Amino acid sequence: MNRLLFYILIVASSCLSGQVSDPGRFTTLSTRMLIIDHQIERGKLDRDVQKSYAIELGLRRQLKKELGLLVPIRIGNVDVGEFTNKQFTSVDLIARITPFGTEEVIVPYVQGGYAFRAESGSKPFPEIPFGAGLDLRLGKDMWFNLQVEYRKSKRENRDNLMA
Repeated sequence: MNRLLFYILIVASSCLSGQVSDPGRFTTLSTRMLIIDHQIERGKLDRDVQKSYAIELGLRRQLKKELGLLVPIRIGNVDVGEFTNKQFTSVDLIARITPFGTEEVIVPYVQGGYAFRAESGSKPFPEIPFGAGLDLRLGKDMWFNLQVEYRKSKRENRDNLMA
């Protein structure tokens, strides 16, 4: 499953345009390393909970100056309760609102959407991600991103904070 998602992302990225005619519209491919905190109360477990980590490959299409769509694919490990180092994959569809546009040096944004997450040995389940962040322009086509995202899940011990 993870290999198939990776190939789909590679094919989608090959369709990226090299020229941008409208600065408010563009398509990008990104990668990020994520730290995930599942916020489990320490009284419920006999051991300290370590944070989980994931890598994200994302495809972003800026539809207009203030609105963009993101499709991030995350692959990582979960260290929650009795499920230590359980692999997971998630695919999200997220709307990103940039109220001041995307041409500035510092671009604040809010985002929210819908996600499906699958863990090894279980059926996929939905999550609701929402968050806020800043894109900091480092060069013509280079950005540094700071983001905090909360994910609400119906599954036990799966609500989490990502940074």
